[in-house]
Amino acid sequence: MAKERATLTGFAEAVVPLFLIIFCLLAMVFTCGLLIYHITLVCRNITTKEELKGTFRNQIGNPYRKSCGNNIKRVLCPRLSQPDLLKKIKMKIQQKEKAVKIL
Repeated sequence: MAKERATLTGFAEAVVPLFLIIFCLLAMVFTCGLLIYHITLVCRNITTKEELKGTFRNQIGNPYRKSCGNNIKRVLCPRLSQPDLLKKIKMKIQQKEKAVKIL
């Protein structure tokens, strides 16, 4: 009788950790699936909307697609120097400086 109670007690204590392990494994599987899906989208240089809509399926191919390495490089290491944006920022700073000098 004592052995049966010990077994039931041990099983009852192991249910919650077992449930948590299964839950975490399932969460990892779904998360890794989404990660792989989005990595393939980056390699093909399309958005999720374009993939679901099938934008480039009827054409020869995606005109914006470069090689997989270049697409990943463009996402992870974007160009920081954007001449037009920098010019606009400089012009705004100069306008504010002129406005301050006038006052």
